[in-house]
Amino acid sequence: MTSKKQIEVLRDDQTAKIWCVALRDDVFKRFMSQGNATVNKVFGDGSLFSPLLFGKFFDPSDAFPLWEFESDILLCNLRSSGQSTVDWFRTDQDYVLKAELPGIGKNNIQVVYNENQKAVEVSGLWNQQQREAKNIIKDWKSVNWWEYGYVRRLELPEDADWRKIEAYLTNDTFIDIKIPKKSLDFESNTQRNDHVCTEITDEISNPPVLLPETQLPPVQPQHIPLPDSNATSQNLIAKHVVNNEVPIADHVEGSIANETCLSHSES
Repeated sequence: MTSKKQIEVLRDDQTAKIWCVALRDDVFKRFMSQGNATVNKVFGDGSLFSPLLFGKFFDPSDAFPLWEFESDILLCNLRSSGQSTVDWFRTDQDYVLKAELPGIGKNNIQVVYNENQKAVEVSGLWNQQQREAKNIIKDWKSVNWWEYGYVRRLELPEDADWRKIEAYLTNDTFIDIKIPKKSLDFESNTQRNDHVCTEITDEISNPPVLLPETQLPPVQPQHIPLPDSNATSQNLIAKHVVNNEVPIADHVEGSIANETCLSHSES
């Protein structure tokens, strides 16, 4: 009967200094030469946590861009000899990782996402004494971590939606991690929000410059003199004279004189 349970995906503490001690090739060889059976299972050939998983030595505490490579190419030698049960691939919707976890234990595994570095890690304690007394060293990730635990850190693609990472453990031995790809709507909304945030930030950083108000002199009331009626009349008369017109008064008097002459002639 198959037993499958979901593993909670945790967010990394951004302030903690972890994985700061690198595992070197020579140190790893000395470590493996001790002949510890559990160590050989956890870090041996074909294991997800082996520094030699990809054909050349690569520190498992460094984030590896796994989905930029094909598993058939990187694992061809191990698969030909049947030494690896690790696989990864991508679909139109998801990025997927599947791996066997030998010699680890069902209650001793963590899946953690580091938002700052855009990486996901699978880690835990392999040392039985450490698992039974975790208070012996709580910051084992900040020292020679391989002496206490194991890790595999993976760099996520740009279009991976880390908020929806899912991890499952099957039969306490196989881990299955699925990271959905961002939808086109999510990317467009993110770009639009980034654009709005940029505009708001620019407005805050560069507020508009307010020029001082120009002080205008007060408006002084002006006295406009009314025209002189006599002067206006004189101007009108002068205008008629210049234009060879008969003044109004003369025109009136002439009309009266003509009427008088006509009356005398009729009589």
